[in-house]
Amino acid sequence: MAISVPPFMAADPTVYEHFMGRWSRRLAGPFLDFAGVRPGERVLDVGCGTGVITAALAERGCVAIGMDASEPYLDGARRDRSHPNIVYEHGDARRMRYPDASFDVCVSTLAIDVISEVDEVAAEMRRVTRPGGVVACCVIDFWGGISAQDLVYDTGAVLDEGISAAGLLEGAPTRVGQWTSSAVAQERAD
Repeated sequence: MAISVPPFMAADPTVYEHFMGRWSRRLAGPFLDFAGVRPGERVLDVGCGTGVITAALAERGCVAIGMDASEPYLDGARRDRSHPNIVYEHGDARRMRYPDASFDVCVSTLAIDVISEVDEVAAEMRRVTRPGGVVACCVIDFWGGISAQDLVYDTGAVLDEGISAAGLLEGAPTRVGQWTSSAVAQERAD
């Protein structure tokens, strides 16, 4: 018997926190370490959702802008993850309002895999990042063909199978990494 699943609607930050926000918290440190984010950098968090990564950036001493297309998520981020070094803004990742080279780093976690125009988003992330800066993305490795939508509706899904990130700037060194959560823990212990 097939289960009918309604389309995912980015409308309730509490529901998002239950399904995906908890994974963002687990990804934040390893991902930001991998991306080489340093204190004092100006960072754009694309598809910031409820602000978990944005808050982790501020805690590292960065000046961060969290951008998302969902006002309810942004309201949740402003309410639950405010910080003097954070501004949360409504925006379209495919057509960002920021000038060229506005940021030292541009990151996105658990978002670009659910945007159908990923090439446009990647181009915009590159455009708003300064030459020599870092563009890094992290998504869940959906082994076995599990879609992001299926994952959102299945609370029993195992999400800590891996994280992936890539530097996407032309001419900048590209580091691509893939780790399981246990490998990240071992790497950090060494």
